[in-house]
This record gives sequence, C-alpha cells and structure tokens, in this order.
Amino acid sequence: VLDRQMLRNDFAERPLLFEPGTEFRYSSYGWILMSAAVEAVADEPFLTFMRTRIFEPLGMADSDLVRSERVRARLATGYELRSRGATAVTDYEPVTVGGGAVYSTPRDMGRYLAALLGGGAGEHGSVLKPATMAMMFAPQYQPDPRIPGMGLGFFRDEIGGHRTVGHDGIWNGFRTDMRLAP
Repeated sequence: VLDRQMLRNDFAERPLLFEPGTEFRYSSYGWILMSAAVEAVADEPFLTFMRTRIFEPLGMADSDLVRSERVRARLATGYELRSRGATAVTDYEPVTVGGGAVYSTPRDMGRYLAALLGGGAGEHGSVLKPATMAMMFAPQYQPDPRIPGMGLGFFRDEIGGHRTVGHDGIWNGFRTDMRLAP
C-alpha cells in the first residue's frame, strides 16, 4: 500500500516545472502518483486493483506487480553484454508498484495485447470501454501535427505508414518493447 500522505506532501512541495499541456516529460514518479490516485478512488491497494480489475478479467493468471507465488517460479535471469560475453546481472526486486515492473509471461502479455487491440476486451473478459482505449491511443500532448505525440501511457509513432502505439521498459539486465499497430 502506498503512503498516500507522504506522496501528497512530496507532491505539494515540488513546484511545477511547466504549465500543464505545454510540455511533456516522462517520469516513473508520475506513474507512482497515478497509482496513488487509483488507490484513493478505488479505496483498495493498487496491487489488489491490478489483480482483480486487470489481470484476472483478462485471464492473466501468471502476472503480478510483485514477485508473488504467481510469478516467482518463472522469473528470467537478466544479462548484460560485456567484452567477455553475456554476464548475469545481480538480481534484486525493485519496489516500484505503480512506477513500473510487471512480471508476466509471453502468454499473459499476448492476452494483454489482444485486449488492447480488442478495444479493452479480450477472450476472457473486458477491462476498458472501446472509447477509453481510443482516448489512450489518441495524442494527449502533440506540440506539432508533424510528430506523433504522446497518448495516455502510450508512446505514439508511425512505422511503414502505419500508426503505432507502445511502451518500452529498461531494468538491470532487461529491455522490453511493446508495439501495436491498431
């Protein structure tokens, strides 16, 4: 459970870097604040919210935000490329619930991607309305029409004449990239 009062105090003490809507700056801290807002509105821990409202309805039984029994047995080893070849990295668990790090399997990620392409619904259930998915993929910050802009949690791009949306992630020994062409 996030310490909501600590986040409120920390957020209140930080001055705005720019007027909202005039610039874009990606921040994991922003996702942590978003997860605190979800906790406040849902009146439940963000971890519980994600499990009951996203993972379970989409049939993602092997996904979690922490190294629970759901995912522990299938954790991969991360590697760094060095002059002598690939070297396993030291393993440690980040404490970033809300700020990144979903542990998952390819099958579960396939279910998530299918739901994104299916307007918020997958084979096992629905988690968002199609209009919400469209808003998430639409440019929320686009300073010039010649650049793709940023959606709600999705980086927008164009590849081979097709609009794409996606998100990537980097962690010690790991690199992920999810790209969709809706």
